[in-house]
Amino acid sequence: MNVFVTVGTTRFDELFEALYQEKKPNWKLVCQTANPAIFYPEMICFDYANDIDKYIEVADVVVTHAGAGSVYSLLEKNKKLVVVPNLYRIDKHQSDLAEYVHKERYAISCFNMSDLGDCIELARTFQSQKYRKVEFFKGEEISAIINQVLHQ
Repeated sequence: MNVFVTVGTTRFDELFEALYQEKKPNWKLVCQTANPAIFYPEMICFDYANDIDKYIEVADVVVTHAGAGSVYSLLEKNKKLVVVPNLYRIDKHQSDLAEYVHKERYAISCFNMSDLGDCIELARTFQSQKYRKVEFFKGEEISAIINQVLHQ
């Protein structure tokens, strides 16, 4: 099974350690780590790529931190997804998004690193609810307010 892991631009080294510990023999792991020092045998790791879509396209399951940009773009791609909040951050906003994704059944959320392997296996067959993007509709209104303030 092809598993792609992405953490955006913020390090989440604990996720990669857990992946290495939980790795199953049938997994091919490709990991975008945000940390050039990360290396694990049997895992393809790189800190950054200009275009990660090629990795996402071939992945059977994508594992991501619970950053809003990553989560929402992956939900729009309708990928089998495991969302892992980075609980080591000072702010806890990633937990809120992971809870939302779980509650709405858009993806599997993994709150305990020791469950990561099971969550990835579960994601393969999980029947998620289809995410529907809500378009932002206040752009013109905000622009008008800004122009009004600037031209007073």
